[in-house]
Amino acid sequence: MAKSVDNATPTVGTNVVFTLTVTNNGPSASAGVSVADLLPNGYTYVSDNGAGAYVSGTGVWTIGSLANGANASLQITATVNATGTYANTATVTSTTNDPTTTNNTGPRRSTPRVPTPTPRR
Repeated sequence: MAKSVDNATPTVGTNVVFTLTVTNNGPSASAGVSVADLLPNGYTYVSDNGAGAYVSGTGVWTIGSLANGANASLQITATVNATGTYANTATVTSTTNDPTTTNNTGPRRSTPRVPTPTPRR
């Protein structure tokens, strides 16, 4: 499970894009693959490219089956709020036994910047 954010120091009120990538490192195909990634309250959900497979209210992205060596990706767009929690972690699970669970979590955090007001003259 890998997770990245397109801007680690966004300005409050702008959008960031989180990219989640799940790779099946084997030794066999995986079934019942899903990712839990509920956005924390420091972000407001805007959209995703999961064609309905990601449910923003629960944070669950349903992948289904993933062949040995295959990967799947999802991008989630969110607006950065002025306050809240910004640490955002995604965890992948499967109904197939996974011999290596240490790579199933992908944390990512952004550190928002508050815009500096321009003095009026």
